[in-house]
Amino acid sequence: MSIGMKSITKLALGTTALAVTGTVTAKAMSNTFFNSLPIPPIHQISDYDVAMEKIARIQAFEKTQPLQDICHTTVLTHGHKVEQVIILMHGMTSCPRQFIELGTLLFEQGYNVLIPRMPYNGYADLETNALRYITMKDMRDSSATMVDIAHGLGERVTYAGLSVGGTMAAWVAQYRADVDRAILIAPAFTIDRHLGVNMSKLVMYLFYVLPNLMTQSFRQGHGSPFGY
Repeated sequence: MSIGMKSITKLALGTTALAVTGTVTAKAMSNTFFNSLPIPPIHQISDYDVAMEKIARIQAFEKTQPLQDICHTTVLTHGHKVEQVIILMHGMTSCPRQFIELGTLLFEQGYNVLIPRMPYNGYADLETNALRYITMKDMRDSSATMVDIAHGLGERVTYAGLSVGGTMAAWVAQYRADVDRAILIAPAFTIDRHLGVNMSKLVMYLFYVLPNLMTQSFRQGHGSPFGY
């Protein structure tokens, strides 16, 4: 066997070993890391006034945080419960301002619209490292709470999310049967669609355990005046 063929054989064996290791590791993580969160109990709020009081408390808390004025949880209502309410969850590093135009159009068509702020997003300091603290539990609880509240704003609930917000919408679709429709807009299921499921899980787990690196440190400028 030539040296070239030996190198190719070693490369093939190494690639196979890496793939097998990645698959085994990903499957192990699926049973621990990725499926470790319990499903929270459902606490639907059926009354409009109670739902608005809950939103007011969330907004009051946000006023104590160093947020941009345009990045607070926003609600557009017709003053009473309507047939359908739509939740619009923005993407990671953005804030509710991302969906104001769409939310206004939906409101004008008769919907009540709830545009929540994802935890640790929307800070006035665009160089913040606050996102280092966000957890799967935070996103799960945010999704569950907004769905609970939305039942007081509309008879039927639609949850739409973009990017990481789309991943949150996927959780809602899987675990909240009381939602009429979930809309996933470019959901962040993987780093790269060519990686495949198991390798994506492995890469995402590595991102989880490795030190945090904020995108501001290597990105020139910001994509929006309110994004990190």
